[in-house]
Amino acid sequence: MSDIPFLRLDRQFNDLKDEIIPEITKVLKSGNVLQGPNTLNLEDRISKLFKKKYCVLVNSGTDALSFSLSSLNLKVGSRIAVTSMSFIASASVILQNNFVPVFVDICPDTMLMDNSKLLKLIEERKIDAIISVHLYGQIHPLESLSDIVKKYKIPIIEDAAQALGAKRFDCNPGQFGKVTCLSFDPTKVIGAYGSGGAIVTDSNEIAKHIKMLRYHGNYDGINKITGFNSQMAEIQAVIINKKFDYLCKWQDKRSKIANIFKNELTSEKDISFFKVLKDNIHNYHKFVIKCEQRDKLANYLYQNGIETKIHYKTPLHKHNQFKSYLNDSIKLAKVEELSEKIISLPIYPELEEKEIVKIVKKIKCFYI
Repeated sequence: MSDIPFLRLDRQFNDLKDEIIPEITKVLKSGNVLQGPNTLNLEDRISKLFKKKYCVLVNSGTDALSFSLSSLNLKVGSRIAVTSMSFIASASVILQNNFVPVFVDICPDTMLMDNSKLLKLIEERKIDAIISVHLYGQIHPLESLSDIVKKYKIPIIEDAAQALGAKRFDCNPGQFGKVTCLSFDPTKVIGAYGSGGAIVTDSNEIAKHIKMLRYHGNYDGINKITGFNSQMAEIQAVIINKKFDYLCKWQDKRSKIANIFKNELTSEKDISFFKVLKDNIHNYHKFVIKCEQRDKLANYLYQNGIETKIHYKTPLHKHNQFKSYLNDSIKLAKVEELSEKIISLPIYPELEEKEIVKIVKKIKCFYI
């Protein structure tokens, strides 16, 4: 184990165990471990936070995305625009639903999907829906596309798996999406001790469809469609609900760490930071920097007890399952270039001051 691991869920548990364990014990004693009051309470809390009529909890962020795509009633073979810079689930769900991924390049200053490329695809009627990924915890600006997506009736799914706590114009994700998807993977800002996901929407039809999908297609005791088993356990709902109490505190700590990194490392000419868009509040789910000597820096930090990650080393369009869908007319030069230069530094609320100092110090030593 590194002196400074990339994530410290053990520390987070130690901080919260006196609050969480008694609540878990209550669930186990009740015997009501699925679709119980804690699940309903969490759904209500999330729907109010996002100011949406409905929230449906599922077993993972991937299921949230896949079920959301299924709920759009698109034809088999429909073309779904998605960034090539994201976790694989953002695109694998497209194949799961028998649709076609259309990969879009990124803006090099933010790593977010390039709206100019997206606009061209819409105008040329080459896509039928959009999965908008709020990468690393920054909301992808969609307001400039609002009129044209309405004109051509292009539904948007907002992949906010990494963006809980992020804001744009002081609003949570979901302002433009027909459906917005969340993940409670353990690595997220708010994570389960296992897996979990959610969708939020104002559509009763979509919420009803996803509720059926999460439990074998069941509605009022009748299995109306072919569904899945994607129920969130009551224990996970208790844990996530408790962690929500700390969202603002943890967000503040992440922002402070990010500002230290920026202030201390800004003089290193090999390192550059990605832009936080005007009117955006970044949640710093990930703190990603760009550097020409990425692999050497990662190895140096590892040798000095600091674990880093790369998010993401292989662009999605280069994974085997997507290669047959590539179109020579669509260029993905920026994502290919930047995927070789990015590195994620540890950033979590439990990171101690001496550890932050060490990370900064060792990065500076590397460049001496």
